[in-house]
Amino acid sequence: MTTAGYIATIIFVLTYALIVSERVHKTKAVLLGAVAMLIVKVVDQHAAFHGVHDVAGRPDTLGIDWNTIFLLIAMMTIASTIGRTGAFQWVAIKAAKLARGKPFGVIALLSIGTAVLSGALDNVTTVVLIVPITILICETLKTDPVPFLIFVVFAAHTGGTATLIGDPPNIMIASHTGLTFVDFLKVTTPICGIVLGALLGGTWVVCRWRITVTDEQRAAVMAFAASRAMTDPVVLRKSGALGLLTLVGVCINGALHLEPA
Repeated sequence: MTTAGYIATIIFVLTYALIVSERVHKTKAVLLGAVAMLIVKVVDQHAAFHGVHDVAGRPDTLGIDWNTIFLLIAMMTIASTIGRTGAFQWVAIKAAKLARGKPFGVIALLSIGTAVLSGALDNVTTVVLIVPITILICETLKTDPVPFLIFVVFAAHTGGTATLIGDPPNIMIASHTGLTFVDFLKVTTPICGIVLGALLGGTWVVCRWRITVTDEQRAAVMAFAASRAMTDPVVLRKSGALGLLTLVGVCINGALHLEPA
């Protein structure tokens, strides 16, 4: 490697060490590493923000991918706004009641709901909002929440991988290759559907006999009022409508010759 390569590697390792130590917030650690790269001139400011180099005969962004940044900002804003209305908690409670408090059914329906929401919005926000209500359901059932949380997280990653907007790597891949939302629906969504089916099959094997609850505990879950989780229906209607319009726009962005962001 060149001297710049060694310096970049050292900065990378030190940045990761700060993240792993948790003594510095990971966002601050990453920004500190990025600033260090500029200060020691491993990369200059123009290249970091606007640099372009040739890859296989087509220009490719060397610096910040602004399409990825703004698409993430947009989807996380929509997801966060919808989340504050209680819609995610409503989905989780409805799933638990539809499963009639049976552990396998609760895990299966929570996983499916999480996967769908992760694909339509983004997986990180979905997990952050679904996990607390999952823990509450497990406390009511007086059962270990760890298996429930593991399968919910697996489902979130699976659902996020299924669409262009569900996971940051997909957004970056689409931005650099020109793939559209429909391309992801054709290729990755069916595969992720198969993976989700395998996940539910594994859930059946693991949880069918190992997690049991009493009729009283199931009755406590059935007593949950999903309507109480909905804290702001007015904002939900507005943000939900904008979310649907956004999804429609992302689906036809190729025809409109516009970037998803």
